[in-house]
Amino acid sequence: MDIRIQLPHVYSPGSDPADCAAATSVIHDIARTLKLRRGCFPGRPCYFRDGTCAVLSLDNVFEADSAPLRNSQVLTVLLDGMIRLNRAYLKRHAVPPLYESGVTYQRTSDWLPIPALYGCKFGDCKSLGPARAAELLEQGQSARPVHRWHPRKDENGNDTGIRDYHVLIMRPGAWECPSRQLGMGANDGFRR
Repeated sequence: MDIRIQLPHVYSPGSDPADCAAATSVIHDIARTLKLRRGCFPGRPCYFRDGTCAVLSLDNVFEADSAPLRNSQVLTVLLDGMIRLNRAYLKRHAVPPLYESGVTYQRTSDWLPIPALYGCKFGDCKSLGPARAAELLEQGQSARPVHRWHPRKDENGNDTGIRDYHVLIMRPGAWECPSRQLGMGANDGFRR
């Protein structure tokens, strides 16, 4: 599976070299972390650039025959990397808080750090959760993304073997769901 992370603020003409250096470092760290855990991830995780996206090519994850533990480990590495991308961006740029940004919930296939998320004005939990967590962490608050999953059903209601994941924010004494705050409906299948 290819994990596409949109980085237009890094790979577009005239990009700030400091943004490029910070984001490239995080992407390399993500790829390196996945390679170090190769015993958990069959195949060879690799990273390449495709237009304005960084692409992590991973074997045997988020598929019907993928091990749930492997999926969870990969998702944790990706979420941590997204938070680092967002925090690096927030340190250098003033942006409105997520809930005041005009961004709404909509499913996407790509992962969207804050500049891409705010640019297209929509994203799903894999982008909204890390954006909100980074915002809270930069304010000195405690926040950690966590994920849940449920089995994906086909049109006849049969289990496909694929798991759909949802990202929430765990805060002291509370759960926060940026996706719900920004318009995710009950038909998305996840309950608190």
